[in-house]
Amino acid sequence: MNTRALLIASGIAGAVMALLSNLPLISLGNCVICMWLWGGGILGAWLYPRFDLERAPMTAGRGAIIGVVSGVIGAILSTLLAVLFSGASVEALRAVADQIDDPEVREMVRAIGTPGTVSAMVLVINIIVYPLFGTLGGAIGGMILGRPSAPPAPPASMV
Repeated sequence: MNTRALLIASGIAGAVMALLSNLPLISLGNCVICMWLWGGGILGAWLYPRFDLERAPMTAGRGAIIGVVSGVIGAILSTLLAVLFSGASVEALRAVADQIDDPEVREMVRAIGTPGTVSAMVLVINIIVYPLFGTLGGAIGGMILGRPSAPPAPPASMV
């Protein structure tokens, strides 16, 4: 597998995953079984042959590798974007905490509602979900978009 093509295709696909998953309103597409994550894996599988100078055949396995690398890159970029906007999440958690009657639970929610804790939770969730769905999307993209390595053999009945 061409490392240069893998990194370029996965970098672009991961950036698209992260961007679409964090844009207001557009990010609602992830409510449809993580659409942008699957789409990023498929995009990576589509981009890979365009940067691969060796012209290796695209397979489901290659697509899955591209998808998992895209997912890891997307998870990291998405977490960085989430950190930029974590102030709103922290304020929302604090507002929820203020409405809780039980003082122990209120303090627990307030303790979780710090920017560092929210960012760590987002990273843990992203580092699992993005590569998982990216891998599935890449494998599907590899199967759909793959080009055969050789022309198919004629049927045995024609020989």
